[in-house]
Amino acid sequence: MQFSGHRIGLLLFVSFFVSMLQTGTAQVNAVTFGKNRMQYKKFDWKLYQSPNFNTYFNQGGLELGKFVTQIAEEELGGIEEQVEYSLQRRGN
Repeated sequence: MQFSGHRIGLLLFVSFFVSMLQTGTAQVNAVTFGKNRMQYKKFDWKLYQSPNFNTYFNQGGLELGKFVTQIAEEELGGIEEQVEYSLQRRGN
């Protein structure tokens, strides 16, 4: 059986189109979050403040928020030295 150039072109186009549909579907389903995805979960954010930082956390994250803030305060001087820039301090 011989195929004409038109039929071969059509067959290639259909094969390409079907493969793109399968690839597109796989990519969409693999993404769990992103700026273009609707997210319906509500978060109850809390704030933990230190002299130089605001740390936001959600349910069950208070201890981690305190720990992160403590480390950030301890390392602030070294970070400022490394980047050669000092943060503006909050007024008391």
